[in-house]
Amino acid sequence: MRHPSLEFSRFPLALAALVTLLLGGCSEDIGGSSRSWGVRGKWRGALFNPRAVEALPDGSWVVLDRTNRIQVFSPDGEFLRGWTTPQTGRGNPRGLDVDRSGNILVADTHYGQVLRYSPEGALLQVIGKAGSGPGEFCLVTDVVEDSSGVLTTLEYGDKVRVQRLDPNGRFLGEWGQIGDAPGELRRPQGLALSPDGNLVVADSVNHRIQVFSPGGELLRIIGEFGRDRGQLNYPYDVAVDKSGRIYAIEFGNHRLQVFSPEGKALGIYGGAGRGRGEFSEPWGVTVLSTGEVLVADTKNDRIQNLGSLLR
Repeated sequence: MRHPSLEFSRFPLALAALVTLLLGGCSEDIGGSSRSWGVRGKWRGALFNPRAVEALPDGSWVVLDRTNRIQVFSPDGEFLRGWTTPQTGRGNPRGLDVDRSGNILVADTHYGQVLRYSPEGALLQVIGKAGSGPGEFCLVTDVVEDSSGVLTTLEYGDKVRVQRLDPNGRFLGEWGQIGDAPGELRRPQGLALSPDGNLVVADSVNHRIQVFSPGGELLRIIGEFGRDRGQLNYPYDVAVDKSGRIYAIEFGNHRLQVFSPEGKALGIYGGAGRGRGEFSEPWGVTVLSTGEVLVADTKNDRIQNLGSLLR
């Protein structure tokens, strides 16, 4: 039984997609169907400007919204449980990850900390504090954990940088500075790990994606400002699938764009609107183990499951 506060729709992706996916000159198949959930509100099960979405190991998924709420839903969109961050006055936490144990990591942006919760909502760890020193955070926008438990974070403000921390939150290193030269960052917003352990960064105000080694070596730059294929307009989040393909959600272009691991543009999905398969200022994206793609369709106050875009 679905939670009554959730709208649920299912439709053939072939009818909803505004996408042409090309690989090696051949058209890619579009598979599956798409579903969406969401009602604007602040009661349990409703969404208010969802900022990030991630999947839990049991197939459920967790959503972070503008009101400091973390909510967990079943694969079919049924509300299961929810809680808020300890401090809520400043609002706007922006980043989510699920660690190797299935716990939930939250980038609590305006409080300069990373929170680790159990899947049931118990607060397990507070990492960092507000500041610009080693292991401290200005405006922390995202966090990921690698297979060894090392945390990587993004932040902007007094410091624009990437930090690496051990599982206990102890500082290991940092790189980055504000600017538009290769390797520099302007309001880095989203972060993902590739299968080979590299770090994929949504460098939002520079309208590009940068890929770094775990040690901070710049490996490649993907995209430039624009609306055409291969161009980007405020990429706010990135996700990487098992094959290393990069999914970039574009706040400014109201769309999802897919790139090969080498940075070749494979296709575009979506466009501005409130209809099926359309987005309004989306902030978040994740790829499930099944290959299905979830998008935090922020201003439409919903989550969309786009199915598997690439076969």
